[in-house]
Amino acid sequence: MVEDAAQTLAIEVHAWEVREPHDLASAVAAAQMWGAQALLQLTAPFFTKHRTALLELLMAHHLPASCEARMYVVEGCLMTYGASFDVMLRRAAYYVDRLFKGAKPTDLPVEQPREFELVMNRTTAQALGLTLSPLLLYQATEADLHFYGQIYHDWPPEKCQWLTQKSFASLEAGGRIIIHEKLLNDDKTGPFAIAAFSISMLLWTEGQQYSGGELSAMLTAAGFTDIEVKPTSGYWSIVTGYKP
Repeated sequence: MVEDAAQTLAIEVHAWEVREPHDLASAVAAAQMWGAQALLQLTAPFFTKHRTALLELLMAHHLPASCEARMYVVEGCLMTYGASFDVMLRRAAYYVDRLFKGAKPTDLPVEQPREFELVMNRTTAQALGLTLSPLLLYQATEADLHFYGQIYHDWPPEKCQWLTQKSFASLEAGGRIIIHEKLLNDDKTGPFAIAAFSISMLLWTEGQQYSGGELSAMLTAAGFTDIEVKPTSGYWSIVTGYKP
């Protein structure tokens, strides 16, 4: 399956077999000598048991990697993408409950994963000298900062509120949201340039320019605290808040 996907993307793939702990060092060193630009760690209980050694080797050899689960990323792997283990465990509890209530195993459907997560470690990316694309970061399901640059003005208030609530739900406690926009005055009488731009937004998109008060209200409604509106340069400002 990996080989088929790599061929479609015109990526050359090489596999290194690991059976014993001492094979990890030779496999990572061989990958670096081969000229590998990244490593894909396949799912196996062996790697979970020896993940600390693997992650130390990857960092020592300056090799980016995609690992099998969130815990690898928390401990230093660059990224992971796959089915959410938390969601699958909750579904497993549902099946156990059904069985205890008398359901027959043969009557329960086999389910495919329905929720997937993309988790990236920005500290590891910085240590490897990598810049993560904003488009990639927007898809991440876990982060400590959500930055929206010129995003809110494309959408009506109800969609902006939905996006704000999604950010609040996915951020960990202590996480921050930053909205970067050209802001109207709170009485929405100007500045003229921003009011004119807001009219164009109404004509060409679903959105409009917002005031600092309106964006602050959205953050408050979602649950953010310590909300501040700070001018940056020209007409630009940021509206920021923390998840308690």
